[in-house]
Amino acid sequence: MGAEGCTHVWRRWRTPAGGVILIALAARLLAGPLPLNYYDTAWALIWGREIDHGRLPSYQWAGASTPHPLATAVGALVAPLGTSGAWQAVGAIVFLTFGVLDVALYAAVRSAFDSRLAGLLAAGALLLCPPFLSNALGGSGLADLPATALVLSAAALELRRPRRGTAPLVLLALAGLLRPEAWGVTFGYWCWLASGRPPRRELLRATLIALSAPLIWGASDLVIAGNAAYSLTHAQTSVGHQTVASGIADVPVVAFHGLRDLLGVPVLVIGCAGALVALFERQRSGLVLVALLAVSLAEFIALGVLHLPLVERYLLDSSAVIPAFFAYALTRGRVDALRRLHLNARWLRSASFIAAVAIAGYVGVVDITGVGRVATEQRAAVHAEADLVSIAPQAKRLLSRCGALYVPPYALISLTAYDLDLPTSAVGRIAARIPRRGLVLAPRTGSVGRYFALGGARSRQVRRALAARGFKLLGYDRSWLLLGAGCD
Repeated sequence: MGAEGCTHVWRRWRTPAGGVILIALAARLLAGPLPLNYYDTAWALIWGREIDHGRLPSYQWAGASTPHPLATAVGALVAPLGTSGAWQAVGAIVFLTFGVLDVALYAAVRSAFDSRLAGLLAAGALLLCPPFLSNALGGSGLADLPATALVLSAAALELRRPRRGTAPLVLLALAGLLRPEAWGVTFGYWCWLASGRPPRRELLRATLIALSAPLIWGASDLVIAGNAAYSLTHAQTSVGHQTVASGIADVPVVAFHGLRDLLGVPVLVIGCAGALVALFERQRSGLVLVALLAVSLAEFIALGVLHLPLVERYLLDSSAVIPAFFAYALTRGRVDALRRLHLNARWLRSASFIAAVAIAGYVGVVDITGVGRVATEQRAAVHAEADLVSIAPQAKRLLSRCGALYVPPYALISLTAYDLDLPTSAVGRIAARIPRRGLVLAPRTGSVGRYFALGGARSRQVRRALAARGFKLLGYDRSWLLLGAGCD
């Protein structure tokens, strides 16, 4: 590529790139430092570190999360940065991913409904929505939010140039290496491309790209775990050990409550109404987003059919698309609906305009006043991670005397192993039986314990049982206690 080509690329992408950086900085200011999804992210970092050390990832270790190939690859890329450096790099990736998602949503809405105002409303509704901001940034880790950003980016490219083919398929393939639900979107897009009867060579290329994600995922599972369907069977098996909903009967309730909790009632209800209006209008560009919403909801239903965990953050794709229809309903959609109902009175149009402004203002005020709570709610988790890194040297010194390390909840195994630079086999879990000797890392406060699925009552019960076994306090900081027995 010559100088002129580079200049053209820069001019074309400098505005989106600048938007991504600005939104990432805004999200960082609104949300504060990231707690991340410690459980999944820590496993990805552990597996990445094992790859860097020339070993196969320990997918089959008891209590491990479901592997995501691209997340593991990212873990391998950031592993050389060290513990603190890797966490900071992952945080930067997640914030930039949020920026990509918001810019992609703006571009998709602007192209679909030919309205800059609708694009700004949709992007603003997503950026300032406290539950989405908290869940997407704090809970998605290296898989869910990046996959959603890639899917929305593919939709934006397709809306900009119909049947674009290669570029959207590549983005969907990358998303499919993070979340298998992206395979459904990929298949639907491939069918759309095939319906246009492209040349055989283009169709073959599209087919290979569309199949790449499931083939690579299955091949990595086969090489590492000896079973091409390991991720699926592992996720199904883990349901029995978790207190999460699963099964087709739970889908409607979990989907409704999840979308409501992520977006709030006004955005959810008005967004669904806007989607119906866009469906009835049958404009091709609007139908692309309708199809994306329908497929993403169908994929959540498929999780129930396959008896996989029904987790709120698996609704990120759907919750990222609904603000597009919320914005459409407040701008062009209300006019389209009045026209379809043959209600063209000037006073009715004026009333609908006033109502749209009032709704947008109400949602904006509620979101802005609620955004301040996001950083506050995540502060305990942020402190817990920083304090665990700080106490790691002391814990490793004590471990050399105590012989074994234990944690109360299984969710702490991966985080402790990564931050203390230990193999996962060196970290045990306290279940019903309390060990006779060893070193125990326990949350010091109820807020820290709750974040790691260890309620206050259970935390006090564990400490009483440890005291009865002769465990004594050997060290502590703001968030953690180090209790030991037989460490002389």
